[in-house]
Amino acid sequence: MKVFRLLFFISIFSLAIFSRQVSAAEATPPKTAIQPADPKQDEINKLLDEIEKRGVLYFVEERNPENGLIRDWGWNTSGDSNAPATMAGTGFALTAYGIGVERGWLNRGQAIDMTRTALRFLKEKVPTEHGFFYHFLSMDQGQPTNGSEVSTIDTVLAAAGILFASQYFNDPEIKTLASEILDRIDWPWMLDGRKTFSLAWNPGGRSGGRFSKLRWERYDESTLLYMMAFGAEKNPIDAAVWKSIHRPVGSYGGHRAIMSPPLFTHQYPHCWLDFRNKNDGYADYFQNSVEASLAQQAFAEDHQKEFKAYNRAAWGFTAAEGPDGYKAYGGPPGWPTHDGTVVTTGCVSSMPFVPQESIECAQYMHQHLKGKIWGRYGFSDCYNVTRNYYSSKAFAINQGPMVIMVENYRTGLVWNVMNQLPYVKRAFERAGFREGTIKLPWPEAPVIEAIHLEQAMNIDGSDADWPKKAKAIKISVQQSSSGSVFDEKDLSAEFKFAWDQKNLYFYAIVQDDSMVLKQKKNEMIWKDDMIELFIDPDLNGLIWGSKKDFQLGFRLALDSDNVITWSWFKSKGDPSKNGSAVAKGKELSETSYAIEGAIKWKFIGKQGLRGNMIGISPSVHDSDSDRTEGKEDFFFRNEEKAGRFELARLRLT
Repeated sequence: MKVFRLLFFISIFSLAIFSRQVSAAEATPPKTAIQPADPKQDEINKLLDEIEKRGVLYFVEERNPENGLIRDWGWNTSGDSNAPATMAGTGFALTAYGIGVERGWLNRGQAIDMTRTALRFLKEKVPTEHGFFYHFLSMDQGQPTNGSEVSTIDTVLAAAGILFASQYFNDPEIKTLASEILDRIDWPWMLDGRKTFSLAWNPGGRSGGRFSKLRWERYDESTLLYMMAFGAEKNPIDAAVWKSIHRPVGSYGGHRAIMSPPLFTHQYPHCWLDFRNKNDGYADYFQNSVEASLAQQAFAEDHQKEFKAYNRAAWGFTAAEGPDGYKAYGGPPGWPTHDGTVVTTGCVSSMPFVPQESIECAQYMHQHLKGKIWGRYGFSDCYNVTRNYYSSKAFAINQGPMVIMVENYRTGLVWNVMNQLPYVKRAFERAGFREGTIKLPWPEAPVIEAIHLEQAMNIDGSDADWPKKAKAIKISVQQSSSGSVFDEKDLSAEFKFAWDQKNLYFYAIVQDDSMVLKQKKNEMIWKDDMIELFIDPDLNGLIWGSKKDFQLGFRLALDSDNVITWSWFKSKGDPSKNGSAVAKGKELSETSYAIEGAIKWKFIGKQGLRGNMIGISPSVHDSDSDRTEGKEDFFFRNEEKAGRFELARLRLT
């Protein structure tokens, strides 16, 4: 492999450009978005060249020349990696080769040979299941390794790169191989008879294999998956599923975006698909990625006193191998997962969305951390100044997006090539996209009515004595907020509320296909099948963990109609011990249960008076025997700050 590398490159450490072995007819100098009008612009162009060039180098050096497979990761300093091959890396590689040719760093003929080698091997040697590829493969034989699953997302990342290569190189053999590989993907099979895609299929067992219960049912990187499945010439899926994808909206620092905290989820689909000036009637996904990127920058700036690595020019929270191993780092809107680690691809791969902010971030990391996170493949995975951690690894799924998105910012190359394809045009048409932008929906918090009672309710787990005029609100799969929920049989609920001068009353019926009641400690019941009431007494937004707000949990007891209760925020502990809350429950069937309760107004800190309002969000949690879980919230929107949530209104009528 060492000799093979020398056929393509002069040593990267000399900082010389790749050997130009192409004629003027083979490669035209690319148009650059930033013209070197002054020294600063020239510096920017040089840095962007280096990021792209070294990223392309990754996909040549970390490639098996015999079969074209790409290593999952390589050392960014020196040494050879023993990592397996990653199918996602193949898709990024096949795209990076075209960029390398366009920039003059790769010989077109050799890039075509590399692409042919990869596609021949994928077509003839690499095992598939209904056309879907395994996630990880051995570098030499291309066989599944380490118990690898058949992966939907890794298959589609490979497929997108294959599609790009077929159009860019316009080579008869590449086109034929690409069509054969793409046409054999049986997209409907991976739906497993449901609306949304399963994350994976795992071989083995008596049946020969089984689908993962986890679904691609929320806005994230699976946008690319659905678009590719809509546009397929053979075996497409019904695009009606597009409207079933959950897209909860939140905000941070004035930036409204669909809540999907890891930044790569807002970047991967845009590597190949041009969402600019398009909308599907719900969102402008390009503008959504702009706002998600700016929200992350604001989050880093707001927390720079806590973590040394963060500042306005150093941001990017996305999946990486940090000081404590792999984490799906992410920022608001939504739940932030962070520990002081900045992931380099985070800001760099947002360059088409926020050019100035991304370039400033790339310059900052290159100037201030060059000796620690810059190597032969460009930026290393991530760094954490507080922990004195500086990754020495470069990952295919991070180097690839940096190469592609920097080029898309500069020339739009990948978008322009993909836009020529009938496949891509069909995808946008079938998903209902049209020209123009649109603002994300921002509905007012819904109002729930609690009816007045003339006398106290008897709490017995039944609604027999509830007035018929008490209206129930429904919580279903459309309000799924985490985990995986198949349908209303898997998890759904109805809640109704009433009040008198002393108490707030509630009654809930829950549909759950399997009951899991394992936790013995009251404070751990959130892991079981249970209901919750989030309460914001002052209507100023629930602050997670605040001593002024409530997270109240109610779970059936194992051997009686009693209900285990717990308060996690204000007055932490069991509120039933002092009579602040009381609840009873009943198992109605093997797949349903009911809980009735009363919470004292004195405990809540409000008065039971007609016309009063509090913030409230009923929630239901599902824990299944196969260790999967899901949660549904009636209305629980992250707004403006991390950990601050706007709830529905409960009005006392």
